[in-house]
Amino acid sequence: MISFKYDKEKAVAVLSYISSKLHENRMESGFHSIFKTLYFAEKKHLSKYAMPITGDTYIAMEYGPVPSKSYNLFKRIRNNSPLLSDNEKGLFRVEGWVVTPLQKADMDELSESDICCIDESIQENKALSFGERTDKSHGPAWKKAPKDGEMDFCDIAAEEGASSDVCDLIKLTSENEMFADSI
Repeated sequence: MISFKYDKEKAVAVLSYISSKLHENRMESGFHSIFKTLYFAEKKHLSKYAMPITGDTYIAMEYGPVPSKSYNLFKRIRNNSPLLSDNEKGLFRVEGWVVTPLQKADMDELSESDICCIDESIQENKALSFGERTDKSHGPAWKKAPKDGEMDFCDIAAEEGASSDVCDLIKLTSENEMFADSI
């Protein structure tokens, strides 16, 4: 399975950016809307640039793809987990399923391509209901993954129209990243 290094600082910036944009547009900013906005942005980014935005692992859950580490962060904050670092406590307020950013997104963490894909995703999906977002996210990549199992980055990109050449680049990008980390 292809994997990427999870960039926690970047993921926090992305989650802050998305939740802030949803709040600005007077849209619901729950786990589902944030995670589906991110997933649809990741699909675009993978298919155009052969690399993910955050490196998070997507799990094929009942209501669609969920970025595993980001989901766990929100749950730790919501539950005021003893595993929370002091830094994590000041990132978001999580009440039930609703997320409110407590700080501005660190825009230095986001590339132009990240912002472009996220903004496109927000625009394309802002009017969708919970059910419509769920249905939209239940595409071939979600269906191909085992229930509550990891989704394949190549399948996610292919769902957005990426060719097998892009999948080869995704694999190469992942291998290079893993090799660089081992040095």
